[in-house]
Amino acid sequence: MIINKLGLGLWLLAASCCWGSSAVAQQKTMAEKSTTEGVVKQGDLSVFYNAEHGGRITQIELKGVAILVGPEVHPDLSGNTWWPAPQSVWNWPPPASINNLPYQLDRQENKVTMISAGESDFGVQLKKEIELFDQNHLQITYTATNLSEQAKAFGHWEITRVPKNGRVLFPVGKAFPKHFKGYDKKNALYDFGANCKELKSEDQAYFDFVIKAGELTLPNSDFNKLFADGKGWLAYQLDNQRVLIKYFRDENPSEIAPQQGEIEVYASPILPLVELEQHAQYHELAPQASSVYQVDWLVLETEKGFSISAAWVEQQIQAHKRKVQ
Repeated sequence: MIINKLGLGLWLLAASCCWGSSAVAQQKTMAEKSTTEGVVKQGDLSVFYNAEHGGRITQIELKGVAILVGPEVHPDLSGNTWWPAPQSVWNWPPPASINNLPYQLDRQENKVTMISAGESDFGVQLKKEIELFDQNHLQITYTATNLSEQAKAFGHWEITRVPKNGRVLFPVGKAFPKHFKGYDKKNALYDFGANCKELKSEDQAYFDFVIKAGELTLPNSDFNKLFADGKGWLAYQLDNQRVLIKYFRDENPSEIAPQQGEIEVYASPILPLVELEQHAQYHELAPQASSVYQVDWLVLETEKGFSISAAWVEQQIQAHKRKVQ
C-alpha cells in the first residue's frame, strides 16, 4: 500500500487516537475485570473465581498446581458451577442467569459471596458463598431463593470439572446401576442401567477407576455417564499426589430429582474433562422461600506415588470433622 506524507500523517494521527482510545478502553476493561475476577488464598491453597461469568469457581490450586479444568479449555464447560435439577426442566443450555451471566460480588479476606441477578430465566436467585478456613479446606454454601409467584420443584446440583487421567473414587450406597460387567465389591466394574439393584446390608461397594485422556466413555462401558447412589463423599486424585475430596449430606436415592442420581460422573466425548457431580434432595420451594445446600472441599497433597483408598478418604473426612467441631 502506498501512502503520501500527508496521508501518512493523517493515518498516524488517527491511529494514535485509536490506540489511545483502545488503551483507555483496555484499562477500563482491566479495571472492571479486577472487580469481578480474583483469588482468595489460605496458605498453599488458592481459589480463583469469576463473578462476571456465572459466579463460578474457575480454578483451585494447591502449591501452584491446578486441580480443575480451567477456562482455557472451554469458557463455559470448565471450573465448578451449580444447576437446578433435573435437567429435563430446562433441557440445554442451563439457565443463563445462573450458569454464565454476571453475579453481584462481595469480597472479604477469606470469603467471596456472589449473587445472581434478581430476574431469573428459571425463577430462582442463587447465592454462592465460598469460604476458606485453612490451606486444605474450603466450604461452598448454595442458597437458592424462589423469586417467582409459583412454587418451584428442583434439587441442588453441583458440577465440578476435572481433567481426565485422574482417579475417581466414591462409595456406593443403597443402590447401584444394575447391569454390571464383572461386578466385584473390591473393584466395581460397571455398565450403565436405568434401574438400580438394592445392596444387601453387609455389602459395600466402591467405584474406583481412571478415565484416560483418549477415552470417550467410562471404563468397561459403552456409555459416558454414570448414575449411582452414594454415601456422602466423592474423591478425585490427580498425578498420584493431589487429592480433591468433596463431602456433603447423604441423600436417600428415592428423594433425588427424577432421572438423576445422587452421584453422577460424566466423561466428555469431546473435551479432556470429567464432571464430578452430586445432587441434594429434590424438593418444592414456595414463593420467596429459600433452601440451602453446603459442600465441603478438602484439597490435599500426598507423597508422590501414593494411591488413595476409600478407608484413607474416610479417615481424612473424619479427622477434618473433628478438627472443625
